[in-house]
Amino acid sequence: MPRFSTAGWKPSSSSANWEGYRYRPESVRRSTIGGQQALNVVAEYTIAGQRKVEYLTWVDSPSSRMIFEARLPEADLAVFQSRFDEVIQSVVFP
Repeated sequence: MPRFSTAGWKPSSSSANWEGYRYRPESVRRSTIGGQQALNVVAEYTIAGQRKVEYLTWVDSPSSRMIFEARLPEADLAVFQSRFDEVIQSVVFP
């Protein structure tokens, strides 16, 4: 199990103007990336009247911690998420 969870993570200060920022509880998923434990989550929010999502992946290794994040229109999430997951699966830890 990763040593981190969404409970201990706070949105970045840039999210202060993001209305209704919240994690989608059903989106929290544990995975393995590059042989290391990872946690994936989708957060939703509204900015300037547009519904957006933030897709976050934390990867925890004995020597480092990586965070991958992307912000995009909610409607684009399904296609983006599968492609993004493929890309981050290529991560190699030293």
